[in-house]
Amino acid sequence: FVLHSIGMSPNVRKNIPYTELNYDFYMKSMDVSAMSLHKMLNVAYKLDAISEWGSVVALSYIAAQKTYPFYSDMAEAKAMLESIVRSFGYHFGKKKKVSFEQTRLRFGELDKKTIDRLAKKNLDKSGSYAIQKINNRFIKEIKGDIKTA
Repeated sequence: FVLHSIGMSPNVRKNIPYTELNYDFYMKSMDVSAMSLHKMLNVAYKLDAISEWGSVVALSYIAAQKTYPFYSDMAEAKAMLESIVRSFGYHFGKKKKVSFEQTRLRFGELDKKTIDRLAKKNLDKSGSYAIQKINNRFIKEIKGDIKTA
């Protein structure tokens, strides 16, 4: 399976208000948070790199659908990501029966049950829970157990 769980906005990091966005930063937000999924899936599609009946999981955020002023340009980036999931989902589904899931997260929502559901749904052939390991680290970062740069 493929997991896309990256998102970053220089505008948010620098506390630039939505009404005063830096458009160079805005484009960087789109590139990192949404277009990176498109680029990765485009290469996977051309290389036929995802197995039949494989799966793709992309992490989004509720602000893609509702207004959260503090989320700034990341709301548009995650809305674009969700559109990419729908579009590539059609093409991969038609070609190889690949399933796509976008998981919208809210603060406090990423708990053990959510991780277990995602891990079990996306269990790889070797039996390892790769997604659980990734998300366990993510939870520790959110809770402050791991310091990130």
